[in-house]
This record gives sequence, C-alpha cells and structure tokens, in this order.
Amino acid sequence: MKQFKAIFFDMDGVLLDSEPCWVDAERAVFLKEFQVELTQEDLTHTCGLKTTEVVQYHCERQGINHFDIQGLNLAIEEAVKSCIAAKIKPIAGLYDLVNFLKIRQIPAYLVTSSSWNILNFVVSHLGLDDFFIQKFSAYDVALGKPSPLIYQKALQDTLLNPNDVLVIEDSVHGVTAAKSAGLHVLVRNSPQPRLAHFQELVYVLDHCEALDYIVSKNFFSHEQ
Repeated sequence: MKQFKAIFFDMDGVLLDSEPCWVDAERAVFLKEFQVELTQEDLTHTCGLKTTEVVQYHCERQGINHFDIQGLNLAIEEAVKSCIAAKIKPIAGLYDLVNFLKIRQIPAYLVTSSSWNILNFVVSHLGLDDFFIQKFSAYDVALGKPSPLIYQKALQDTLLNPNDVLVIEDSVHGVTAAKSAGLHVLVRNSPQPRLAHFQELVYVLDHCEALDYIVSKNFFSHEQ
C-alpha cells in the first residue's frame, strides 16, 4: 500500500474557495481600467496562474498594448483580499484534515501560484501560520503553474522525493504542474471540465471526503 511522508497544499480552491473572488476582481479591474468585459472562457483559462500572468494574458487577448502590469496586479490582489476578508470561509473539513496531519506529525507545505502578498494574507486569515513547515510562491520562480518549476523548487528545498509526497490541487494548471514534477495528486472536485482529461487521479468533493479517502487508503499511517 502506498505511503507518503509529506503533503503539499495548493492554496486558492484548496484551503478556501477563493476562486469567485479572483473572477470578480479580474472582471471589475478590466472593466474599470479598459472598459473590457472578460468572458467566462477568459477567466477559466487564467485559473491557477500568477496574477502577473493573468494580467498579461488578458491584455494580450484583448489587444491592450499599454498597461501597468504591477499596478493591475496590485489592484486585482487588493480586491481579492477584501473579498476574502468579507465573505470567504475555509473549505469544509479543512481543519479536520489539518488536525489529522498534526497528530501524525506529517510535514505540510504550501505551494501556490499566488504572490507573497496574497499567500501571507490567506494563511493569517485562516489561522494556519504555524501549520506549514515552509511556504512556496510561484513568484520566486520564472514561471507559475502549469510549469512544474514551483513544485520542483519545493522538492529541491525540502529534499523530498516526489514519490514520497501527496499533493492536493484543484485546477488544471495546478494538476499539470504537480504531475509534470512527478508528484502524486489528490484533486478536489472542480467544475473545470478539462480535469477529465487527466488519468489516474482521485477526485473528491471537499476536504472531508479528501480526509476520508486518505484514511481509507492508509496514506499516512505512521508517525514521522
């Protein structure tokens, strides 16, 4: 039976259902700054990307040649933070999973495409400052997900073998990045139909079911 020694968490869509905040923020900022209405196709494509990559994608797709990428990045992120603070709660069952891992002394790491600005805000908002052994932002590598660079950096810095790590992801870009780094992926159920293209992945509804699956498969049976 497969055993893992550590767990990597994605953040948006895994720790909290913040994706609607990103959708609303991107729409609002591009409508205000450029009078452009982003489509659902535009927004689906950018799910899981770095905010700077989101801005770059939308501007290129809309034919916007002159823009302040850092200014737009900050505007989107501040709108997302306000949205999260006002109405976003942790994914159901998250703290049950956190306690399960703590009791078994399983090292947990955060690996996200979000900037340190968003990362630190979310971790503090959820009260998980002391839970993660180490945190990784894709802003510290050349490319965000779906590039495997951030997962490769996490593996390098933690000295973990890919075969010893279970990843929890929810987006196509995140799953692609983790699989490209040779990692095992447990996927939260997602409305993104493109996830159906992946093989040998486990789909779960939320962290309650994720925890049930982890327990049923005895992935973390021994204390470290």
